[in-house]
Amino acid sequence: MRRAGENAPARLNFEAGFANSHPGSHGHEPSDLSTGDVNSGLAGGEVKVDEVYLTPMQNHNPMEPHATIAQWEGEKLTLHDATQYITGVKQTIAKAIGLPEDNVRVICPYVGGGFGCKRSTWSHVLLAVMAAKVVNHPVKLVLERPQMFGPVGGRPQTHQHIVLAARRDGTPTAMQHQVHSHTSVMEDFTEPSSSVTRMLYASPAIQTSQRLVSLNVGTTTFQRAPGESTGSFALEIAMDELAVKLNMDPVELRLKNYAEKDPIRHKPFSSKHLRECYAQGAERFGWARRNPQPRSSMPG
Repeated sequence: MRRAGENAPARLNFEAGFANSHPGSHGHEPSDLSTGDVNSGLAGGEVKVDEVYLTPMQNHNPMEPHATIAQWEGEKLTLHDATQYITGVKQTIAKAIGLPEDNVRVICPYVGGGFGCKRSTWSHVLLAVMAAKVVNHPVKLVLERPQMFGPVGGRPQTHQHIVLAARRDGTPTAMQHQVHSHTSVMEDFTEPSSSVTRMLYASPAIQTSQRLVSLNVGTTTFQRAPGESTGSFALEIAMDELAVKLNMDPVELRLKNYAEKDPIRHKPFSSKHLRECYAQGAERFGWARRNPQPRSSMPG
């Protein structure tokens, strides 16, 4: 057992942490979600894609960085904060310093660009509050550009193992999407990259999982379409690779796998016009006139 005050090596190796990873849920979504017999579906597929897709850490850098002004008047606190999270800042600060929520007022006429990084109450807000209390004057705290790397979150890196199986006519038999993403040792944040696989394509068997690897880095956070963007990147590349193996048009494959209802929960969508999007996009891009050979449009 390590004693208090003892130094420990920093946990910075993402893949080395897979063995000690733990389930990561997101909102009301469980860490693992599946339907059907995936093992039988994978075994019964005549054509398969079995690949790993990686996405890197990404940092928030809106044109306006974070800024906070804290002002005390007795036991009343007013915060001018660049935030997407007015109610959350009010609640978090009140709880942190032991004030009734009604004693905290948060004002934000302009966010200055957020995209997710201003969706949390970060340490600089509380530091401004504490400093204003100590000096008994309003305190303005503005992060400089280098400080945007770390203490205000960013998109975690992901390791996504995807297996797709289908018959030779493109009929799906199984989909499997296993995601590892990193989080900090202080707090869990899940990049729900498996969310698109849970609802985008019809398959009799789907298995998804989310695992978190705790590292000694800043807490990760929402970043412009959290999960959906990193997840669709991996899934759609896998679908394109499956289309190549099937010698099938990628749009035709997507229509063959088109989900008329939620494939896991089996509930109808309130509305859906993806089929029309495929048709309109194909027409506008001149899809029928393209060279179907992979990498044929690469320069040189």
